[in-house]
Amino acid sequence: MEQSVLTLFDFADNNGGRLPVSVRLYLDEFANIGLSSRLLLQMLPCSRSRGISAAFLVQSIEQLKRMYKDNWNVFMCQCDVLLYLGGCGCGDTHAFFSKLCDSPRSSIAEEELRYMPMDKVV
Repeated sequence: MEQSVLTLFDFADNNGGRLPVSVRLYLDEFANIGLSSRLLLQMLPCSRSRGISAAFLVQSIEQLKRMYKDNWNVFMCQCDVLLYLGGCGCGDTHAFFSKLCDSPRSSIAEEELRYMPMDKVV
């Protein structure tokens, strides 16, 4: 995967700084792929100008913390969109998104949320 990303960057750099056709990477199980922190710290901030975008799919923030240690939050800060689909047993992930939404962590029980009517807004 890392070689593919570097090849895209090189191609863009050697052809006017942008790919002729935009590329979107869907990196499922991103935390388990094992891309180097160095590459990601360089790639994320400047990939858009080269016509490269990425969707990072992870099961929990805990996965990012295990793989990328102190740099896990860099990925979160560089993402335009964060989509949280819920899940069980992911304390740090729940806490992160609760804080991000500025709502108390225990305001709605998981069971209540699971069966919430479509017309109710949280």
